[in-house]
Amino acid sequence: MRLSLTLVILLVALTVMGCHTVGSKTVRGAQAEYSTGLSYSWNKQLLLNLVRLRYGEAPLFLETTSLSTQHSFEMGANFSPLWDRSVESTTTALSGAGLSRSNTRGDSGDEYGHSANLGYYERPTVTYTPLQGEDFVTRAHTPVSFDQMLLLMRSGWDPRHVMALCTQRLNGLDNASPASGPTPRMAPDYEEFARMLELSLALSSDELSDLVFEEDEEGTHLLFTMEENDPRAQEWRALLGLDPEATRFEFRNWTSRPEPSELSMQTRSFVGIMYYLCNAVAVPETHREKGWVVNTVGDDGAPFDWSEVTGKFLTVHSSVTPPTDAFVSARHEGHWFYIVKSDMDSKYTFAMLRTLFSLLSGDPEKQSPTLTLPVGR
Repeated sequence: MRLSLTLVILLVALTVMGCHTVGSKTVRGAQAEYSTGLSYSWNKQLLLNLVRLRYGEAPLFLETTSLSTQHSFEMGANFSPLWDRSVESTTTALSGAGLSRSNTRGDSGDEYGHSANLGYYERPTVTYTPLQGEDFVTRAHTPVSFDQMLLLMRSGWDPRHVMALCTQRLNGLDNASPASGPTPRMAPDYEEFARMLELSLALSSDELSDLVFEEDEEGTHLLFTMEENDPRAQEWRALLGLDPEATRFEFRNWTSRPEPSELSMQTRSFVGIMYYLCNAVAVPETHREKGWVVNTVGDDGAPFDWSEVTGKFLTVHSSVTPPTDAFVSARHEGHWFYIVKSDMDSKYTFAMLRTLFSLLSGDPEKQSPTLTLPVGR
C-alpha cells in the first residue's frame, strides 16, 4: 500500500509537469515580480541616500546592470533492498523545495525501501555597478538644463512642482539656494519665492495665467502669460521686478540683469536637488542632541522648521519600530525612515527624481539591466 502511494505521488508529479508549459508562465510571473522588486529597490536606495545626506554622509548609487535567473524542476524515485528486516520506518516531508516520501519495512514480504521527490528551484543572480567616475559626477553636479525642465513640463509634470525643485533663483527671488548644498546652519530665504509660486497656482486655477510653448527656428520657448489687471497678477509682477503692464514673459537661462519681460532662472543640479530635499527628513531628537546632524536656526536662534520649505513636496518620517503603512522605508542609525503610502506629493516627487536621474545617468543601452529567464522545459 505504501509503495503504491509513493508511485501515485510520483506519477501525479510527472503528469502535472508533462501537461503544463513552464516557459510562458515563468515569463508572465517573473517579469512582473522582478519589475516590482527593481522599482522598490531604487526607491529605497533614493530614500537612504537622502537620509545619508541629511546626516552629512556621502550618497552612493548602485545601478543594476544585469539580472539573470534560472528555473529548474527536479524529481526522482529511489528503490533499495532491505538487509535488516527488523527495521520499520516511514518518513514523509513537504517543503518549499519539494515533496518526498520514503518507507522501509522488514516485518512482511516487502523487502524494499523506496522514496519519491519533486523540487522547484529559482536561482536569481543580480549584478550591481556603482555609478561613479568623472563623467557621472560631472553630470550629477551640473545644473539641470532649461531643455530638461522643458522636457519634464511638456511630458505632463506640474510646472510649479518642477520649478520648486529645480530652481534656486528666479529673477531676484531666492528659493533656499543655500540648501543646494549641505544643510545650512542659518535659515534660508524662501518666503517670497514661495509666495510667487502660490500666486502662480492661484492664477492658473482661475484660468488667469498659462504656460505656453512656442516653436521657432531657435528652438522651443516657454512663456508665462497672464491677465493684466488682476491684483494677484500685479503682486506677482512686483515680486519678480517685471513690467507692470506686460502680459507675456519668457523664461531664460540665468542672467543677473534680465529684461523687464524676462524670467531669468538659475537651476539646481541633481545633487543640489537631493541636498534640498534631504531637509525633509525628520531626524530623531536624540540624534539632534548628539550632534549627528546640522541643526538649522532662524534669526531669533529658534530651531527652523524645514517642512515650511519642503513640506509640500516631500515628507520623510522616522520611528524606532518598522512602519506598517510605508510606500518605502530604510533603516539608518537604529531608526526607520519612511514615506507614508498615502502621501501622494512625496511619491510624485520620487517619480520625478527618477526621471531626472535617468536623464543624467548615461546611455540607456549601457545602463539598463537585462533580465534573462531560461524557460526551457
